[in-house]
Amino acid sequence: TLRPGGLILTQRAVDFCGFDPGDLVLDAGSGYGATAKYLSDVYGLQVVGTDMDVNKTIERSNGERTNGHNANGTRSFDFVQSRIPAFPFKSDRFDGIFCECVLSLIPDKQACLAEFFRMLKPNGQLVLTDLFIPEKYRYQSLPADPPLSCLDGALSIVDLITAVEAAGFTITLMEGHTR
Repeated sequence: TLRPGGLILTQRAVDFCGFDPGDLVLDAGSGYGATAKYLSDVYGLQVVGTDMDVNKTIERSNGERTNGHNANGTRSFDFVQSRIPAFPFKSDRFDGIFCECVLSLIPDKQACLAEFFRMLKPNGQLVLTDLFIPEKYRYQSLPADPPLSCLDGALSIVDLITAVEAAGFTITLMEGHTR
C-alpha cells in the first residue's frame, strides 16, 4: 500500500472494531484496492471500494472486479466509481467505513464526514487513518487548495478531532504513530 502504516493499522482497526465475517464495509478512496482485498481475504468482510477512477483501481488490483470472490466462492468485494463526498449509497447501509490516508486529500472534509455518518448503520464504525499536523506546527503554512498531497490537506490533531466530533461521531480509540 502507498500510505503510512500500511495494512498494520488496518489490522489493528479491524481487531479493535470486532467486525464479523459477512459485515458490509466501505473502503472510501480505495486506490490500489489493497484494503478491500485484505478485508475480504483475511476477515471475510463484504467490501465495496470507491475511487474516482474505478478502472485504474481494478487494473491495479489485478482485475479483481470480476474475480472478487473469497475462498468459499461468494462475492467478497466490488468497486464503484465515486468522487468523495458524492457517494451513491443509501443511508444506514454499512457496518463500517474505512478511510485510509484519504480524508486529508478531500477539500470539504465536513461534507465527507457527514456522508460517512449518514451511510453508517446505527452503531457502525468509522476507521480513519491519516496524517495530521502536530499542534506546534499548526499555523506555519496554509494547505494547498485543492490538496496536492496528503500532507497539504492534513489537519492539526485538534482540528481533526473537532471535525470528526462535529459530524456526530464519538471517538472510541485514537492512536498516534508519529515517529
